[in-house]
Amino acid sequence: ADVVKQMMMGEMPALVDMDMFVCHVYDVAKVHLLAMGHKEAAGQRFIVHSGTFTMAQYATVLREKYAAQGYKLPSMVAPWPMLWLLSWFDAQANNVYPMVGKRIHIGAKNVKTLLNYDVVADGAVCVTDMAAAAIANGVIADKSAEKSLTSTYARPKIDLSMLPTAEEVGATLQK
Repeated sequence: ADVVKQMMMGEMPALVDMDMFVCHVYDVAKVHLLAMGHKEAAGQRFIVHSGTFTMAQYATVLREKYAAQGYKLPSMVAPWPMLWLLSWFDAQANNVYPMVGKRIHIGAKNVKTLLNYDVVADGAVCVTDMAAAAIANGVIADKSAEKSLTSTYARPKIDLSMLPTAEEVGATLQK
């Protein structure tokens, strides 16, 4: 959420050419609850993600949704020589510099095969829902006219029918 906040509040003058994983908090919660109901899930790792976005893709998605509300998101990708030089003096630049230009691919095999769950949210929905929640909860200032983003925010609806019941979780934990 820090990256989204920095982008939307104008604290990030340029983007970095790097990949970032995207997942929806509701998908993560669903996978946790599903794993509690499966004995075979004990000791397993579950990677929950809706895809990989570059910082430029993050900014594009946010710009399309929030530019009209007064948010000025960066569009320029910083050239690597500038980041290299900056990495000598800035801790944050030093942390991200090794990831510049690298494309990362991960799989979420256990989520599908063991838990039989398909991640619901696509990457763009994850990014915009994160920004909407951050604005509604005061993490990012609401720059919209009459604070309309905060006053109209509604939490996304989730389907609880596919989650294990408390009894099922209890029975699995007792086995």
